[in-house]
Amino acid sequence: MENPDTPWLREYEGRRPKPFDTPPSPAAVFFLEFLKSKGMRTAGAKLADIGCGSGRDSVFFARNGFEVHAIDRDSSATGGLDLHGVRVHCHSAMDAWLFEDAFFDFAIDVLCYGQEQDAGGRALYRRELKRTLRPGGYYLVCLPAASAMAGEFVGFTTVASEESDDLGGRVLSVILQAKDI
Repeated sequence: MENPDTPWLREYEGRRPKPFDTPPSPAAVFFLEFLKSKGMRTAGAKLADIGCGSGRDSVFFARNGFEVHAIDRDSSATGGLDLHGVRVHCHSAMDAWLFEDAFFDFAIDVLCYGQEQDAGGRALYRRELKRTLRPGGYYLVCLPAASAMAGEFVGFTTVASEESDDLGGRVLSVILQAKDI
């Protein structure tokens, strides 16, 4: 029998934080190590996790002091992330982004870019990324190792890359820096 003094408990049970005991992606670890090696201020820095999926990397960065904005079109996948200090935005990365210009210090995209997107959708994504990432900000894009899509990022300079195994295949992680305009 439910205690009449705690009717909120039933609603909370469905929103309990996911355990997030899944380790972050190798790409996320690579990116954080890169930022630390550059002496970048990360505490409170705004980071976009584009196509965050279940949020394993969002939680990882939130636990490391970032202000994380998780972006994914599937709201069922992002449930409970807010309970881990992550700000969730439910919309497609292929639509206009509802953030101010130069809003983010950093951005990551682990295997979202290029998924089911035509050239026009990828072009809009890149424009919105360039608009919302501050000049000099760093962006991690993680693609299947055989992909040539990293070359599509005009206005960015490649500063580091690494190959690793993740999600059942070889993945290329590329860190790009937004050029100052």
